[in-house]
Amino acid sequence: MDRPTGRVTEVDVGTPPYATDGWDTFKFNFHGFAALPAETGRAVETSKVSCFGHDWWLKLYPGGKRSRDRGMVTIYLHKSTSSNAKPISIRYELNVKDADGRRITNYASDETEFTSRSAGWGWNDFIKYSHVMDPTKDVLVDGALVVQLQMKSLQKNTGDRDRGFPCRPFVP
Repeated sequence: MDRPTGRVTEVDVGTPPYATDGWDTFKFNFHGFAALPAETGRAVETSKVSCFGHDWWLKLYPGGKRSRDRGMVTIYLHKSTSSNAKPISIRYELNVKDADGRRITNYASDETEFTSRSAGWGWNDFIKYSHVMDPTKDVLVDGALVVQLQMKSLQKNTGDRDRGFPCRPFVP
């Protein structure tokens, strides 16, 4: 008997054990990347994820954010900026993964403080658009640009594990 194939979504019941290194990882699939707006200044935002007691999301500019970024994919990490959101210092990495899970590009931040006034932090030269679109490079995974976000809080004694805020996809 053939087993059905399709999408697999993990659902945690209870609180899963956490890794001891303090890094939390999210994978974002920008499906149908070739059809996303490639004009400079046009962005696509991900759904929010919750981590370290804050809501986070990625903002991707397939055609670059500004005219000088033309030809480059630009990406920024954003944190909720409500007036009661406390500042947080983190380290984070953003990378593109191919179908075999290999890193195509990897950008790592130094200590970065996100405040209520932060518009977001990221890279204007994340990856060349032409590299992503080149079928011989195998960057797209079934048409999706796969971006992995890894985050680590640098706050003392305020990590998710201490305050009971598990990192998870945002569910309204």
